[in-house]
Amino acid sequence: YPRKIGKKRAFEAYKRAIKSGTTDEVIADGIERYRQYVESRKFEEKYIKQGSTWFAGECWNDEYDISARQLTADEEREYQELWGG
Repeated sequence: YPRKIGKKRAFEAYKRAIKSGTTDEVIADGIERYRQYVESRKFEEKYIKQGSTWFAGECWNDEYDISARQLTADEEREYQELWGG
């Protein structure tokens, strides 16, 4: 998961999801789609959901538009400084 904050709460939400019938594969697919979404938007780290928020919100069920958007010059500079690439 991209932002590893709130691990204990995230794990508790994960266990509830598994108990209610969600599979590891569904969650892993959701994580991958969210990672691609974050990359396509080149979010600053502070805008990436924390693990506890993502898992508690069952965000693996969300739809993510991964088509890239054009960044402003300031956004591109910030992205380069933060991620180095």
